[in-house]
Parts: sequence; C-alpha cells; structure tokens
Amino acid sequence: MRKKWPYACIYQISHRASGKFYVGSTSNRKTRWRNHKTHSTCIHLRRAIAKYGVDEFDFRVVDRIADAEFTIQELKEYLVETEQSYLDDLYWIGNKKNKLCYNANPIANHGNFTNHGPAIDANSKEFSVVSPDDIRFDDKNIAKFAAKHDLVADCLSRVIRGERRHHKGWHLPGVSPIIQDTERGLEFAFISPQGEVYQSRNLSLFCSKHGLSATRMNLVLREKQDFHRGWKKLKKFTGIG
Repeated sequence: MRKKWPYACIYQISHRASGKFYVGSTSNRKTRWRNHKTHSTCIHLRRAIAKYGVDEFDFRVVDRIADAEFTIQELKEYLVETEQSYLDDLYWIGNKKNKLCYNANPIANHGNFTNHGPAIDANSKEFSVVSPDDIRFDDKNIAKFAAKHDLVADCLSRVIRGERRHHKGWHLPGVSPIIQDTERGLEFAFISPQGEVYQSRNLSLFCSKHGLSATRMNLVLREKQDFHRGWKKLKKFTGIG
C-alpha cells in the first residue's frame, strides 16, 4: 500500500564552527534528529556532539519527498539511492575522503543493499559498464577506469558486483539506473546550457543522469543559487503533463 511520508527526507547535520557535517536519510526527521542528539549511530558525530554540545549543531533538510507516495520498500530504496547521490558528491574530494565529512562510511545504509544484478565479479579481468549517456565501456582495470572518468573506484566496484544500482549514473548493461515506479516526487524543470528544457520528479537521479551535483542543483531548485554548470531553474513551470 502506497502512502505519503511527510517527514521522510535526506538531511545534513552541521557543526557551525568547523563546517563539518553528517549526511543521512530517514522516514521521520523529527525522531532521527532526537536520536542523533542523544545516541547517534555515527561514532564521529556522536563524539563531536559530546565534545561541543548539541546546541552547536544544526539539522537541515536538503531533499524531501513530502508530496510523493511510496510503499515501505519503495521508500527504503528511494532514500538509500538518494542519500548515496549526496554521499558521492560530498564524501569524496577526488579519490580521498573529505575531512569535513563525519560519515564513517561512503556507502548509504551502512553497506546493506538490494542486489541489482546481474552481478559481475569485480576481481575478474574484464567488466562492462554503461555511462549516463548510454554508452557502453569495456575495460580491465577498475581503478584506472574510475580515475579516467572522475569516479570513485570503490563505488564503481560495488556497481560492478551488483551491490549498487548506479554510481553517478554509471550502471551495468541491462540494469536501469532509474528506480522504477518511484518518480512521484515534486515536479521541477531545468534549462540546460544549450537552452533545452528538462523535466523530472527525482532530483538525485536527474543529476546522476546529467553529471551534476545534487547538492548544488538542490540550491538552484530552492533559488539559493542562480545556476550550476550552466543549468538554471525554469521558474515558470506548470508541471509535468
């Protein structure tokens, strides 16, 4: 049974003085913030709150799905995929961990995945992946391939093993990077640098497909930033037909 989840969101907890932050997802933001205040499951965040005091931290919603309807399973998968897109953007600087990020793990949901096979042995000599532009690539070295295409080797490896649906829009042949039947979120439209209008209901997957930062495009969508990589919000948008 599908229903609305008014308190479901992707959130960020930030320490004001240092700028350090934690990214997470939840079906109930009020309960999750209360839990983080007293016994956060992230050890780095828990220690920071104990050291500085909870009043020095801000809880902010960065992506919400208040107007969408999901079953429980659809919601779990949607939140994990969306949180992962934010971690892909914020956890890494190049191939090194961002020191400002409290998250101990670069993988959303602590590495618990629905297998999106067909799984491929990441240690095998050859692998195939499809780009966000639907171009197939065959290669033999994950690390070199990831560096060449500005990807995180560990995240790409999980895609190849079937543990993740996609990484920055890159996915296995025959596996759609889109979560089926879950694009029922808030409607929006952007104008590309070439002047073309693109409409969608899923910000994280839209950004993965077009190689954009979900964090920056969220700011553009909320009119806190004018543009990102030439993409602008279409302000006079009446909805998807």
